[in-house]
Amino acid sequence: MGRDLASWCISRGLETTLVKMTDVTEGLIDKKTEQSIQADIQQKLQETDRIHHLRFISYPQFLEEAATCEWVIESVIEDLTIKQGVWAEVVDYVAAEAILSTNTSSLQVKEIATNLPKQVQERFSGVHFFTPLSRSKLVELIPLDQTTPQYINQLEQLVDKVLAKRFIVSRDVTGFVANRMGFYANYEAMYRGEARHWPIPKVDALTGAKLARVKMGPYRLTDLTGIDLSESALKAYRQNTFLAEFFPPRTQHHALLKAGYVGDKVGQGYYKKEQGKRLAFDFETREYRQASFPTFPFFEKFESGDWEHNLDIIFTEDSPEAHFMWESLRNVMYFAALNVGRAADDYRTIDQALIWGYNWTLGPFQIWDKLGFHRVKERIEVECGPLPDWIQDIQGGFYSEDRPLDSDNSPQAIAEKILWHHDHQTRLSQTKQNSLVLELRTANHALNLAVLEDILAAVDELEQGHYEGLVIIGEGKHFSVGFDFSGFEMIKQAPHPSQKAKEISNLGYEVVKRLKFARKPIVAAVRGHVLGGGAEIALQSTRIVAAAQTYMGLPEVGVGLLPAGGGLAELADRIYQQDDSRFEKKQKLLALFNTVAYGQVSKHAQHARELGFLRTEDIIVANERYLLQTALSMVQMLSQAGHISATNIRYQALGQDFKAVVSGLVKNWRIGGYVTDFEQELTNRIADVLAGGELPLGVEIDYEYFLELEQSHYLELIEHDLTWERLHHMQVYKRPLRN
Repeated sequence: MGRDLASWCISRGLETTLVKMTDVTEGLIDKKTEQSIQADIQQKLQETDRIHHLRFISYPQFLEEAATCEWVIESVIEDLTIKQGVWAEVVDYVAAEAILSTNTSSLQVKEIATNLPKQVQERFSGVHFFTPLSRSKLVELIPLDQTTPQYINQLEQLVDKVLAKRFIVSRDVTGFVANRMGFYANYEAMYRGEARHWPIPKVDALTGAKLARVKMGPYRLTDLTGIDLSESALKAYRQNTFLAEFFPPRTQHHALLKAGYVGDKVGQGYYKKEQGKRLAFDFETREYRQASFPTFPFFEKFESGDWEHNLDIIFTEDSPEAHFMWESLRNVMYFAALNVGRAADDYRTIDQALIWGYNWTLGPFQIWDKLGFHRVKERIEVECGPLPDWIQDIQGGFYSEDRPLDSDNSPQAIAEKILWHHDHQTRLSQTKQNSLVLELRTANHALNLAVLEDILAAVDELEQGHYEGLVIIGEGKHFSVGFDFSGFEMIKQAPHPSQKAKEISNLGYEVVKRLKFARKPIVAAVRGHVLGGGAEIALQSTRIVAAAQTYMGLPEVGVGLLPAGGGLAELADRIYQQDDSRFEKKQKLLALFNTVAYGQVSKHAQHARELGFLRTEDIIVANERYLLQTALSMVQMLSQAGHISATNIRYQALGQDFKAVVSGLVKNWRIGGYVTDFEQELTNRIADVLAGGELPLGVEIDYEYFLELEQSHYLELIEHDLTWERLHHMQVYKRPLRN
């Protein structure tokens, strides 16, 4: 954790000192060890040159310099005696105003600080960082009763503004909030599954993504963290009088512990991989068998992303598997209700802990609302017993349109007026600053014809009304994953498929042109997945404001198509407009060709900038909490600066000259067996668009010309049998087909 934490602090621009606590001779660290650790940290950085912000010193050296440190974070092994010993010595050397924190996930902070002087306890607290820090959003803050409000506020500001993380404040209890809730959700499902003698894959299939949790079920997650660590945590929970009844003993996994099969770190646990196949441990035979993840008839009733519908099926379906899923939801909701006032001050904190820390789609109280507050309350009271008094004070539900969980990124929380609200489609609102916010609200974060029509209507409203500008943002974790597969089914089922394809394509091109050439500023506020058509919507916007965790790309080759929603046209247009030599433009187009031909998706927002999806003038927001606010500020700034709409500029195409270079490259790929015949055709079509077609070198073209080229290739590919094979395979198996 120390290295991971150091790398994140460096990436946030902090001068960071990493202290080596052990294996130090005469207070010095050998050069080889220092170089090895620096190399390990450097590969974690998004910008590797930031490694110069790191100093690596020994513990004796640190004590000499400790008085200069503003924030001291101890992150030694989770051993109470060792942590107490470190702090007993360190407090004699640090500055009187320094903020002091212990990073722990399992020890109570008051026990670590029990022997510290009162004046030290006033600026001491626990922090619980989640790994990997580059992807995890949450930090738990655990102040002592003695920690002063001044230092709590300083710590919150550091985590929020400097480290750019979301935070919650937890009470100093076993497991704090996130681990207490997350561990219980996994443990109780495994306990009930083993009581039924159900195989491991069945339990994981029932208690993963379909319950609005992570895709991995509890057994797979436990392999990831370690069965041995899970067992240690269990002992701590069972020692607590209140918690003991929620963690009844399990014994089936003892055979794995005895054999040392404790999870991924040793190559096997509840699961293992053998010759590329995943095997699951069979508790009955004590052998590994091929893992088969079952499906059940009621799964077919689920609608992708429609949580109210899917949860209602779980609530009402009469089958052993549906009952099991309901019990998983019920038990976590009941446990969560009991922990308000014990682990967390309010129910929002519990939902935030599981969404930001465990990457759940919905927290237990959000699920409660979607199932129907009163019917869930009544059923839990019948099946589990009385609920705490605070539940009785809730009137109708935990959240509402004007009281969402994440008010910082909620358009309705800052809306002065709702102009329209189209269920499972879009919502357009007007802010107090007289900007418009269009929220994409499709169930599966996909674009469809209705959404495209709404985007056009939003641009009409923007240009016809007295508004400053428009922000487009996606509801939930993602901006948009691209065009909905239902659109392709519509084409396939149409009496005249090619005609239908052109109608839909024309609508898409009308949208991207209206966005690009809008008379007022349009800002796309993006996060999570920004793929395919979703990326193309963002690319046409006046500016993009991107959360650090933005995964942006044009992966259409995976479904047998090329980007045909203005993505290639926009990216090529940017390159051709630059004041570069032909050679420089050719090199940039080749880089773009490789990015699109490989369907490359950015690892983060900075990587999206390196790939060319984000421009220098686009903004990366380190803390997603400020995404919407920053986008609205960008609209105001562009409007006040006197926004001038884009114009259609002409430039000289590289034409056949560029195509010849790419054709030779792709031919070598085919000879080497790196691409199929169809993939060779696809990549040559991408090159044709970027080159400007079959034109001789130097012929003038423009953005509109690129759009026409895009569309012509798209309409030809949509009639290709191999394209439909890829589309079908992706829709059914959720992975690309190489054909």
